[in-house]
Amino acid sequence: LLPCAAMSDSPNPVTAQAKAARTAAAALVHAGPEPRRAVLEAWASALEDPQVRARILAANATDLAAAHEQQARGELGASLVARLVLDGTKLDGLATGLR
Repeated sequence: LLPCAAMSDSPNPVTAQAKAARTAAAALVHAGPEPRRAVLEAWASALEDPQVRARILAANATDLAAAHEQQARGELGASLVARLVLDGTKLDGLATGLR
């Protein structure tokens, strides 16, 4: 749903994804209700796709490992680390919320 070309042009993929998200959000603001519903439904469906879920959960595991390292150094609090945890139930809730 985000422009992949924009993501690959930047040396920092997170920055590129943020820029692509901003661009997509700006376009979505000006879209009518049906296109917005279609986008939200597509996002919800993607969150339910087993392959997408696996990628999200794998990325979350990597993020959590880094967060635990930061927590051990005193850079992050336990409550923030706990909020980073994603699982199937949270992804289901996100999909439901998008609908």
